[in-house]
Amino acid sequence: QDKTFESIALAAAWKDGALAIEDLVLEDKQGSLRMVGRWSPGGRLEARVESTLNPCELSLLAGDERLSQVLEFQKRPKLRVQVDGELEKGAPLRVTGSAETTRFQFKKEPFKELALTGAWEGERWSLRDVRLVHQSGTLSADVMVSPGEFRAKLKSNLPLPVLHLALPAMEASSPVYWLQSQDPLRLDLEVVGTAPALNACTGWGKVQVGRGSFRNIAFEQFSTPLRVRGGVWSFGPLKLKRTEGEGEGSVTYDVVNNGLYLHELKLRLNPVETMWMIEPEWVPEVTPYRFKGPPPFVTVNGFAKPHSAEHTRIAVSVDSKGGMDYDFAGKTLPVDEIAAQILFTPHRVQLTSVAGKLFGGRIDGNVDISVKPDSAPHNASLYITGMDFAALSQLYTGYDESKGKLNCSFLWKGDDDNAKKVDGSGQLSITDGNVFLIPFLGPLSTLLNGIVPGLGVSKAHKATASFTVKDGVFNTRNLHIDGGGFTLRGHGDLRFVEDTIQFYARVNARSLPGLVLFPVSKLFEYAADGKLSKPIWKLRMLTKREREGGDLGTGDPEGASEGKP
Repeated sequence: QDKTFESIALAAAWKDGALAIEDLVLEDKQGSLRMVGRWSPGGRLEARVESTLNPCELSLLAGDERLSQVLEFQKRPKLRVQVDGELEKGAPLRVTGSAETTRFQFKKEPFKELALTGAWEGERWSLRDVRLVHQSGTLSADVMVSPGEFRAKLKSNLPLPVLHLALPAMEASSPVYWLQSQDPLRLDLEVVGTAPALNACTGWGKVQVGRGSFRNIAFEQFSTPLRVRGGVWSFGPLKLKRTEGEGEGSVTYDVVNNGLYLHELKLRLNPVETMWMIEPEWVPEVTPYRFKGPPPFVTVNGFAKPHSAEHTRIAVSVDSKGGMDYDFAGKTLPVDEIAAQILFTPHRVQLTSVAGKLFGGRIDGNVDISVKPDSAPHNASLYITGMDFAALSQLYTGYDESKGKLNCSFLWKGDDDNAKKVDGSGQLSITDGNVFLIPFLGPLSTLLNGIVPGLGVSKAHKATASFTVKDGVFNTRNLHIDGGGFTLRGHGDLRFVEDTIQFYARVNARSLPGLVLFPVSKLFEYAADGKLSKPIWKLRMLTKREREGGDLGTGDPEGASEGKP
């Protein structure tokens, strides 16, 4: 690399067995370099240099292009350097000095000012009183390095994009860029260690930033104490503020092993966006739970590996007084209050101690959800107590005339997004209702009133049944209903996916008050088919065996000539 100077002047003398540089001056159009020094054949070297030449051009003269690739000066820096050493003895030179400049660019970013003092002696070096001024803030630092020892202090209110310039080139998906903000990042950090490397240092300090985003999720303010040791960064107790609420707790990130540890995070934040911050792989598993009103209170503990769900184990506690909406079997359940424990593992999401209020009653249960396509199906246990049966009936059948309180236990496996894949069994009871206001039994009212006036409007005190659900079919073999003047026993299939029904019911009309024609019990058998939403009930003639044995009709081919609807 050639360099053109406007003038070169040298005054030197050999005096007392040594070469004395009395004055060396180099000048170009923008600056100059001046040096005085002394060198003796015994190896002693002393020199002082003052320069306003462009350091990038001087480094090119030495064959080093690195400085010119990142630095560009609009105004020449002022350098002062003093060199002292014994060259013949192999000892390193001692170099001390200072530098100051204004108006320069680093990696194309303009800066206003830089000033520092420094020293170098072989493997020992230091930078002191470093002051870097950008239009958006200031950084100050002190650094000392010697064999087996490293110390540094750093204070800064520069924004993150400016601080990122000091880092080596990384992919945009690197964890370094998860935190983004244009506001000043207030950083106060002190580091000690055996070498200037993350895995060889211990550090502590504080971090505070205003508006920004983490993994593209916006926040209003973030602050935390900071500790680093052996490549492990610890943040906390941290405070995170968003428009809808706040979060606190501690987070540890192991840079060496790429591990993220979450310690007692307590959040009143949007759960979906919070999961984006913690582990994006799990967002689809959180999205179905659509919380209403104020954000739920969430506690998070666990471990995750960024960019991989294979080692995830995150325990979440949720308590929402505002409730949530949740889709089950094609309908949205409006849960008024909900609390649960959730465990995220590589292939499953497990919900335990689920407790909530739904349609005036209580819902409890446990759910084990498959995440991977090749994993075992979902499993769940569900318990309902004192639920308004009319509200549930309206949701799933569009019929709102049902009465009574529903109690139910239901164990199932399958896929709650696909009713045909739900396979389970359970028991239910309905109390304080009217059996003939249950949607699929409603048309029986008119038929019974035609035979026994008043029977079709007689209230049922209790209805019970055990049932199975498989392939979109609700089946029961022992529906039993007790009313004021009758009992009803039934069995059959309610095909809620296909909207068809095949059901049989026997009504035992006991001695009804005021009905002289029926002083003793009478049996009436009915069968239903057609659409579940609009069933067709018909009187069914009993076979001789059924009349004598009291068996409830089955609809099987045996006795079909008398037993068909």
